[in-house]
Amino acid sequence: MIKNIQIVAFDNPNPPDYGGAVKIYYKLTALRDLGMSIDLHLFEYGKRKNFEAIEQICNRVFKYKRDMAFKNVFSRIPFIVKSRESNLLLENLAKSTAPILFEGKHCCSYLEHEYYLGLYKSSKSLLKKIYYKLEAKKLKKFKSILRGSDLILSLSKKDTAYFKKYANTIWIPPFSERYSEVLNTEPYVLYHGNLSVEENINTLIKLIENVFSKLNLRVCIAGKDPSKAIAMVIKKYKNIKLIPNPGKNKIDSLIENARCHVFYTDQNTGVKLSLVHAILTSGHIIMNSKMLFESDFEQEIEGMDDWNKMRQMIVKCFDKENAKPRPELRKLFIMS
Repeated sequence: MIKNIQIVAFDNPNPPDYGGAVKIYYKLTALRDLGMSIDLHLFEYGKRKNFEAIEQICNRVFKYKRDMAFKNVFSRIPFIVKSRESNLLLENLAKSTAPILFEGKHCCSYLEHEYYLGLYKSSKSLLKKIYYKLEAKKLKKFKSILRGSDLILSLSKKDTAYFKKYANTIWIPPFSERYSEVLNTEPYVLYHGNLSVEENINTLIKLIENVFSKLNLRVCIAGKDPSKAIAMVIKKYKNIKLIPNPGKNKIDSLIENARCHVFYTDQNTGVKLSLVHAILTSGHIIMNSKMLFESDFEQEIEGMDDWNKMRQMIVKCFDKENAKPRPELRKLFIMS
């Protein structure tokens, strides 16, 4: 068994408060618990300056500045890749013979060109639409670099089949914190996620206007950095409460105790970590079909693509304590 590994992360995974950070953070803890020594290489930018937790998990942590210069937008290489180029990173990686695991968009670990096309379609800003469209085209061409990989770890079966044309590919579901199954859930509907991402903002507003606002039920919307647009819409409705930037204890409690978890997306771009969190609880799960990452599990959730039917299903589930059993979904994310 490999005892040492080098991991390259696109961001500081601490705190694990959004999808990409969650996947990396709990992968680090799982590998540590297996007795592995980890050298973590990460790109430092923005306000994520707390490294104490990952320094306790990893053997060594190397930090690199991300080059956010505007000129990188005009490179033939995608900006999310170009801005993370580092000669120092290559030098440090070369000093060790341990295998290297590249995490995140900068190394095309999943279908980014489709993700950016989705952002292009959902954005209302002309400047952002131009950026997303160009980035999507660059990423589609850039994926050929994956032919140099020894192994690709895919987050879904669909992506596994796609990436096999580049290199040997296996499916490994994302790592996540394990949540508890509460016997007696509390009477509220929960939507949670990163509320500053344009895709999430647009889809949440649709949910509020077409579903949540028409329910005679308590609805909690919790997440990171909610936009002004979300806050303004929520103010119109007395049954909806916004919980901005909840701490870890608060968000864990909200997730574990919710009677119903509701999800919606306009684009199927892989596994959403907010859904993984809900799968591990005892609450009902209601979503549209694009939200489910594998059709094999559609019998274990409540799938609704019609607004009226979604509202009806939420009301129906709200009056039932026990959700649909989801043993196969749980197996994916619970390590024995």
